[in-house]
Amino acid sequence: MLKIRSSLAFEHWPEPDQQLWDQALRGGDLLTDSRPAARWASRTRETVREGYGHWLSWLKTHDLLDPAEPLSLRCSPARLLAYVRSMQEGLSRATVLNRVIALERALCVMIPDSDRSHLRRFINRLPKQAMTSHKRARLQDPAALVELGLKLMRDAERGAHKNIRKNACVYRDGLQLALLAMRPLRRKNFTDLALHRHLIRELGGWRIRIPATETKTGEPVDVPFPARLVPYLERYLAHYRPLLVCNRYCGDRLWIGYGFKPQAAHTLGIRIAQRTEIAFGRPVNPHLFRDCAATSIAVHDPEHVRAAAAVLGHRSFATTERQYNLATSLKAARDYQTQIRRLRSSPE
Repeated sequence: MLKIRSSLAFEHWPEPDQQLWDQALRGGDLLTDSRPAARWASRTRETVREGYGHWLSWLKTHDLLDPAEPLSLRCSPARLLAYVRSMQEGLSRATVLNRVIALERALCVMIPDSDRSHLRRFINRLPKQAMTSHKRARLQDPAALVELGLKLMRDAERGAHKNIRKNACVYRDGLQLALLAMRPLRRKNFTDLALHRHLIRELGGWRIRIPATETKTGEPVDVPFPARLVPYLERYLAHYRPLLVCNRYCGDRLWIGYGFKPQAAHTLGIRIAQRTEIAFGRPVNPHLFRDCAATSIAVHDPEHVRAAAAVLGHRSFATTERQYNLATSLKAARDYQTQIRRLRSSPE
């Protein structure tokens, strides 16, 4: 079975699909309520549109995309099963789940009266426990992530590479690791940090400010830059960033790549995963830093566990607890191992 290679671009969607999507995003007027999708953040719209485009791409690849066929009939259980199996050949469980969820959300706003019960059954049946276990196995204490970042910056200062620009990349990676562990922003916001726009110099330090229009939840971010990292930030700005810019980039983006231009989110994510895999044996991607932060607070400071919502920029603690807090199962595993050690050491 052919694999799904890309999402079908919106301009190549069938005309009825384009019209329904546009209607779903249209705001209301004095007489009509706005559709739910009209209140979605731009990132959510993009994710759902892309997920629906993957579904259309799969249908087109298999000669099943009939513009005249009602959208609700396209998602028959047999077709959806074939779609899921096709994705499972080469995609992660999380990606498969996210694409099916995006398809269900798209149909929810495009055809609100459609029967999506079989889609929801597929979502509920797709394996999530293995995903959670895999995620839990990759968790690291934020303190260890900070220490890794500091070590990389020390290595750069000692001249880990003879190439000074490669050294600058090592220092940048270290600063990113330490900052992300202490301020676990979403990857796009972290990648897009810009001097004087998001990173503001204040008396005695710096501050990170991201307007609500640029965040996934629509909540602004306004937090102090970690005092412990201020000397490292200023060293990066004064010495290492200019080495990476090399008078070829005049913009304000904080993170600069080896190719004299701002780092892309994908590249930044790969570098973070590579650095952590070398250090810990398992990769910690940027989004997982958020799980690490929430779980660490729940394990080490349970009295202030609700602070995790503020750290992660969630509107409510329920979101933090549902999506990121793996502390309960982690604590259970530790208690079990402790009990095993006690049994082994006790006399028969």
